[in-house]
Amino acid sequence: MSIIANATITGTEITVVLSAATSAGTFNVAASFSEARPASLSDADEALFAHGFGRVRAWDLGENGTVTAAVASVDNLFNGVRAARLDAMIGQTHGELELILAREINDGDLITSEPGCPLAVVAGSRYESGTMRLHMVGECKVWDERHTTTFPADRPLWVARKR
Repeated sequence: MSIIANATITGTEITVVLSAATSAGTFNVAASFSEARPASLSDADEALFAHGFGRVRAWDLGENGTVTAAVASVDNLFNGVRAARLDAMIGQTHGELELILAREINDGDLITSEPGCPLAVVAGSRYESGTMRLHMVGECKVWDERHTTTFPADRPLWVARKR
């Protein structure tokens, strides 16, 4: 038996349903998530990513105006923080942006070059001889798309600390 996931956008919502394929056919196993209909396909991709899924095929217009795509789980969870909808996390799951010394940054914190610029999740960090090596994953990206930068440990950086 193989596990398949399909995302469907209807007139009112986007839903990901996990299905199982057997020799007798395909049947639904469980709804993974459902939320209000996104305004665009880009917003739909963001909704998928916020729930740990990414499309493996293009969106396809189906019967009755529904839009569907095959999806798979993605590696975008870092210390409990998904690399999606990062702006919405400020003030919710994370504090406000503040200047923090590089050596005080933790995995799961959000980081940016300055307020108003794109955020990234700190997905890994290591202190090495007076410097901090930070692995960062941007909005709607996965571990394989991370970028790594080394900062002096005493350099202040804009960070929203995970609560």
